Amino acid sequence: NVSGGSTPARASICAAPDLSPISRFTWERALRGWDLPPSTKLVALVLATYSNQDGSSIRPTQAQIARDTGLGVRAVRKHLAVLRDDLCVIDRTRRGSSSGRMNYADVYQLVVPDDLFDRLSLVPTNDEDA
Repeated sequence: NVSGGSTPARASICAAPDLSPISRFTWERALRGWDLPPSTKLVALVLATYSNQDGSSIRPTQAQIARDTGLGVRAVRKHLAVLRDDLCVIDRTRRGSSSGRMNYADVYQLVVPDDLFDRLSLVPTNDEDA
């Protein structure tokens, strides 16, 4: 469920049976057709700009994403949780930490779950826009 509203803190990881890594270009093209709230889509697009060509090694801090999007850190955290836990289109490959003076960001990989179309719908196409 991608709709807004209050959600409890998440401890779970995506429950998709199978996540397939995907290249940044392919993921971005697919993302354009996903029916998502604008802020969630913005966070997803900004996140993709930090990836390698193969969609790996995404490691901006939540504060960096907030600066890039103009959203607050809490909003960024919420949208990352939707992308990671609800839609399963990003996979956290390493959890960051903020121990001591060092602050390490989570590391993500762009992915596509095998049940993607059960998780979200596509933007309706309008032939007049072509």
